[in-house]
Amino acid sequence: CGLLNKKNLTSLWYQIEEMKDKLKCTLLPKTMGDKLLVERKVSKKVKFDVVAKILKTASSVVFTAWVITSTVTMWYFCCWADDVPRLELIRFQHQHQQTLQNHVEKFHLPEIPSVPPLLFSQFVSKHIPLPLPYNKISVVIMNHSRPRMIRESSLMNTLLSHPNIDEIMLLHSNPDTAFEYIHNKVINIDASPQNDIMGLSLRFYFCQSAKNDWVIHVDDDMEFTTDTLSELIVEFDKNTNRIVGRFGRDLLGSSSSGMFNGYNSANTHKETEVILTKFMIMQRQMCSSFFEYEHLIWDDVILHNGEGPLWNGEDIFMSLVANRIYSSSSSTAHNHPPYNNYHQQSTKFNNYAMDWLDVWNAPDYLKDYDAGKLDISGGFSGYTIWDWKWWQSLLRRNRHYSYRGFLWNHAKTRLMQMELEEEQEEEMWR
Repeated sequence: CGLLNKKNLTSLWYQIEEMKDKLKCTLLPKTMGDKLLVERKVSKKVKFDVVAKILKTASSVVFTAWVITSTVTMWYFCCWADDVPRLELIRFQHQHQQTLQNHVEKFHLPEIPSVPPLLFSQFVSKHIPLPLPYNKISVVIMNHSRPRMIRESSLMNTLLSHPNIDEIMLLHSNPDTAFEYIHNKVINIDASPQNDIMGLSLRFYFCQSAKNDWVIHVDDDMEFTTDTLSELIVEFDKNTNRIVGRFGRDLLGSSSSGMFNGYNSANTHKETEVILTKFMIMQRQMCSSFFEYEHLIWDDVILHNGEGPLWNGEDIFMSLVANRIYSSSSSTAHNHPPYNNYHQQSTKFNNYAMDWLDVWNAPDYLKDYDAGKLDISGGFSGYTIWDWKWWQSLLRRNRHYSYRGFLWNHAKTRLMQMELEEEQEEEMWR
């Protein structure tokens, strides 16, 4: 461009401007006016971007404030609107309470101490309080592998604070975990010698020596309130010719086929065939009946095919025996064949499951072992399939269930056979 003369510069300029769109470039430098124009456009664009960001942020803030205001407004009209009519009642109650307090202060009545917060939950009931029976009750608890459950959980405090409980028989079946629980209601019993020959059935063996006619069996890892305990006692008082408890079981089918030999771990409701010893109440005389019938399954089922501790499934056998005895006594009173066809599926069993009772397990940290390796049922919980201990607990649980179904079927069949033999013998004597 420096070689161009002034004459051709003007014509070349116009030609370059016309070809600018085609060449897509500018061969001559911009003038000072063009540079200022570009700078103004850039500054306007920057200002426009800043304003846009400010408007966007402001709109977000306004929308958030609108959502919060709408939520609070809806909450007020939905939740607080129903309480508005109560404001006058609350104000009247407050004034009435203040008047009553002034009246009491004139007579200088002694102040009633407030209930401690830790004990307040024991006095709060969700149900209509019913009068408790006058019967005193004994409690049987086994201590084998979880002594901290008895010493540190709320179980013992709940039992000892109930007015109907005046005896707790604490059976120490393991010398390694035995300890002395000091209380005037607690009887510490060294049951380790009997445990070697009786296993879990020793709870019914020592139940025979209880001083009360009503006996509660409860596992050491159970927790509940005094209201729950009272509800159990009141229900049992309606009909003592049965076993009443929180956890009930029914057998799936009448044969030993199917998964776990028909054993079902689901809780049953009201009338049921079996009540677990986890938390149940029964008559003391029924404990002796357990040993009158144990010979039916002792040799082949318990000794040679047993799974877990000795006499695992004692609660199943106890419930089956109770059904047999109570059904026989009621049928005799009504002059029809005894046992009331106990083995048929249509039978209405006497035992009663209160699955609505508020009963829960004590914290696992009170156990001195993990993965439930010492739990009778296997300690299976959760779905940690990557842990080999989980698979071990699953196998223990499955073996436990299968054996309980096996025992259930054999005990039920032999009790039925025994009943038929007794009926035939009675007919022969007639």
